[in-house]
Amino acid sequence: MSGPWLPLGSALAAFHDFGEDVAVTVRTDVGPTEIIRPSFFFRDEDAFEDWESTYDTVILLMNGSMIAETLSGLDRLLAVVATVLATGGALVLDSTDLRGVMNDSTDGPEESPEDGLEDDDRYIGELHYQLSVGDHMGEVFPQLLVDPDTLDARARRAGWNIDVLWSGPGGRYLARLQRPIGSVTDDAARPDSPFAEALA
Repeated sequence: MSGPWLPLGSALAAFHDFGEDVAVTVRTDVGPTEIIRPSFFFRDEDAFEDWESTYDTVILLMNGSMIAETLSGLDRLLAVVATVLATGGALVLDSTDLRGVMNDSTDGPEESPEDGLEDDDRYIGELHYQLSVGDHMGEVFPQLLVDPDTLDARARRAGWNIDVLWSGPGGRYLARLQRPIGSVTDDAARPDSPFAEALA
């Protein structure tokens, strides 16, 4: 990690080397320097349901949307993250918009920015990966790269506000999602609410 993410990268390295969380100094352009103590979880989306604490910020980086696996999985992820965020908290994630990448590789008409669907009605960012080392082949597993328009639509439908903080080459972008304070969806996201129980 480089630039503004360098302190977080250093903390990740320390976690990897020593197996414990470390304090990180964070500087922004809009506020004073802060010392925070992040918690790192190397786990899949379902494990969010096991969290007992609440957090000011949940950060999903390195194409963090990938753990959602599918668009329906993204809906579940947003609902579950809402249960572990403190009031006014934020979800920060990055992803990659594949629509432009695919258009650049074909000579056909430009794809509509609203749908991102392939010919078989499958969303273009619902991918399947398979890793191999030598003769060893891993199992195929799903990953999700979601474009900012689709993320905006799914997030707003679930009661989140979204801001794209940064866009870069190759369709990469960083987004911050927050839920309005005192909204009806805040109550619906409580772990003991009927809505949350229905998602389990």
